[in-house]
Amino acid sequence: MAKYLKLPVTGTSSPSLTVGIDGIFTVEKSLNTVAVLHYANGDAQQNIVNITHSATPTDDAYAMRDALSNAIINLQSSNWRETIATLDLGPIKTASGATMEITSVIIA
Repeated sequence: MAKYLKLPVTGTSSPSLTVGIDGIFTVEKSLNTVAVLHYANGDAQQNIVNITHSATPTDDAYAMRDALSNAIINLQSSNWRETIATLDLGPIKTASGATMEITSVIIA
């Protein structure tokens, strides 16, 4: 059964974007404000999702990457009937101490 992660995106006409999590082989921190999902299929320059977000604090620079990884693992480990989950940004704080926000998602 395919599974999906709903990403709450701030400042868009739609309050969220849903991405498939099947076939993701890495979640990485590209910059202090970008997390990247790499999918196993396609060549190295395709099948990438760039998630731009608020700046992470220097003492927890991998907070967004870790939150994405944990959400994907938890959803993949869940009952097969649970096919979609929303990424919880509440526990993740920005460099200024505010709640983390996703500002854009680019699918390449």
